[in-house]
Amino acid sequence: MLLKKQNVRTLALILSTLTYLLVGAVIFVALESDFEETESTKLLEEELMFRQRSVHSSPAAQCNLAIFLFILYSLILSVLAGGF
Repeated sequence: MLLKKQNVRTLALILSTLTYLLVGAVIFVALESDFEETESTKLLEEELMFRQRSVHSSPAAQCNLAIFLFILYSLILSVLAGGF
């Protein structure tokens, strides 16, 4: 079965777009992965320092820690998922 000229153009456009997006995603991951690892390490170090300062703290401070950790992990997950 031969494809009509318009169908071939449409298929070529779809394949070109998908290839473009795939190549762009690979390049983005290659460029950003080191930065994300560095930022993740910085955030985890900051979390460790925060935890060390508030080891013997009040329940209110522990609640603040839980909120901070929730926001931190949400941020990390959103960055790793490609959002933000």
